[in-house]
Amino acid sequence: MAIKTWVGTTANWNVASNWSPAAVPTATDDLVFNNSADCNVNANYQFNSIDFNGYTGILSGTASMSIAGSNTGTTTGVSLRFSTGMTQSWTGGVTFTSGVGGYITLNGKSFGGTVTFNNGAGVWQVLDAMNVAANFNITAVNALILNANVTIGNTLTLTAGTLAVLNCANITAAGISSNNSNIRTLSMGCGTWTLSSTIPWNFTTITNLTFNPEQSRILITNPSSSNISFNSGGLSYYTLEIARGAGTGFTIISGNNTFVNFIDNTSTAGHTIQFTGFSTNNFYRFIVKGTAGNPVSIQRGALGAYFVNKLGREVVFGCDYITFGGSFTASNTTGTWYIGPNSTNTSFGPILGNPPSVQSLLGCGGVG
Repeated sequence: MAIKTWVGTTANWNVASNWSPAAVPTATDDLVFNNSADCNVNANYQFNSIDFNGYTGILSGTASMSIAGSNTGTTTGVSLRFSTGMTQSWTGGVTFTSGVGGYITLNGKSFGGTVTFNNGAGVWQVLDAMNVAANFNITAVNALILNANVTIGNTLTLTAGTLAVLNCANITAAGISSNNSNIRTLSMGCGTWTLSSTIPWNFTTITNLTFNPEQSRILITNPSSSNISFNSGGLSYYTLEIARGAGTGFTIISGNNTFVNFIDNTSTAGHTIQFTGFSTNNFYRFIVKGTAGNPVSIQRGALGAYFVNKLGREVVFGCDYITFGGSFTASNTTGTWYIGPNSTNTSFGPILGNPPSVQSLLGCGGVG
């Protein structure tokens, strides 16, 4: 293991004289960039750690990096650190490997390619905000801890290992997928997960998944006329909010699920929420509201009835312009589920109209 410093006589990474000592780095080296000499990552490379602290040059190229991680490196625990003064135009992918782990600090710089965590041991921590232009893959990791907001251009995929989100950090991505049978844990924290693809949530197979929704909010924002599929896997969620704006496509929710908060009250176009047939969905708070001429239609899939089950003693209010369609049953709604004066097809439990004012006040306190 050695420390190699970039001197950058010319720009290409693979020139030995661009390093001190003069040798192209190997997989066990700790790399230091602390000057203004530009660097072009012109082939795929492996190394132990890389620290750009104090660097003011341009990092460019399209090749990939593989970082093993470091408990020592040039600064204890730093496996990757960008500097605020550098220009980051490198668009290659990066894979964090090995079982050591370490700290990652971006200082406002983005990853231009796919980011992958593929190590069976060790703990990785991303200490500040992270932006990933492409996919974010967690294929095998003992623990990955995200301490600040993360924005992902495509999909976050959890294949194996533990992903924990701390400090109420927000996650923005096209979608989240963990559709497999590997041992894995997702702890979502108390921030907002904003998702925009036509399959924003893909958890159809949840075998060996430990799911901790904590007080997270999943926000579905796709504004198109396309149908979207929330493949929920039969889990318990804290808040699911559908906020598709002028989008008119179906929002299809599969599986038997429980929601503390189920919200759809900001859309500006008529649209449909579809629960798959033979499903049971439980709610503590059900806050769905359309407008005159733009109601929210709640329907079932092609086959089988669906069931909606009101949990707790809290009064549900703030609903209106809802049309229930298909064969459904609403249970445990007596005196607690009011769906507004302009809703229709309420003969199976929900109460047409608004709640008495005293009940509304009682209902504002939380889950009963």
